[in-house]
Amino acid sequence: MNRVSNISVPDPCNAASKRPLLFVHGWWGGAWVWDLYREAFSALGYESTALNLSGAMGNQDLAIGKITMAVQLDELRRAVAEIGSPVLIGHSFGGLLIQKLLEEQDLPAAVLVCPAPPRGVFSLRSWSLFRTAVRYVPQMLRRREFQPSSRDMRYLNLNALSSDEQDYVLSRMVPASGRQALETTLFGIPVDAQRVHTPMLVLMGGQDRLTTPSVCRAIARKYDAELREYPDNAHYLMRESNYCESATDVHRWLSETLSSEGTSATRL
Repeated sequence: MNRVSNISVPDPCNAASKRPLLFVHGWWGGAWVWDLYREAFSALGYESTALNLSGAMGNQDLAIGKITMAVQLDELRRAVAEIGSPVLIGHSFGGLLIQKLLEEQDLPAAVLVCPAPPRGVFSLRSWSLFRTAVRYVPQMLRRREFQPSSRDMRYLNLNALSSDEQDYVLSRMVPASGRQALETTLFGIPVDAQRVHTPMLVLMGGQDRLTTPSVCRAIARKYDAELREYPDNAHYLMRESNYCESATDVHRWLSETLSSEGTSATRL
């Protein structure tokens, strides 16, 4: 796997544009999913924080199966308030949490990495995904914690990772909330795009079997967001072998987006 020392660093952006970063993980993950990205962005001069949402390893105050979207959204609100206007970077369900938060407040920028979709963007767009998801409906209906089998995980969302990295990620994963899965997959979380004014970048993997490319494109269209496609990547794009490439692209985009924000503010 490429290490941070191999990252391609573009011309440095000015210090004012280097806002703090707040990373938000998705289902079955924790703050650890961002380790490689955080190292890369630290090398580029950014300060960052990675959340451990309720239910993640080291943060299990609530019964996992009963954790709601509202609980974790409130945790994200508090973290944003504590840091003070950070750039948000979210993976999968963490990307959906960010979409919902941006409905109620404007932030400097947001990056959605293989994000889960809001209501109105159909997510089960492949037979293999639908067939797999159906197996876990009983846990969702009973509001129990659930975690796909290692075989399903390797196929659906770890398919672009090396075998060793798959083993590592699987060893760190924890169950997700069945109640939350009901909210997000069966009922859908509504987000009013007209209320979202934060500049947004969507990253998608061409081999992603969980948040498929068509889903990511639909999310980007919903918010008129910029889209970066990585044909050989999948759902764990930020831990795959070429993660430095996408981290550099995010840095370039942030440099341009936040620098223009500063210029606009100066003109005002």
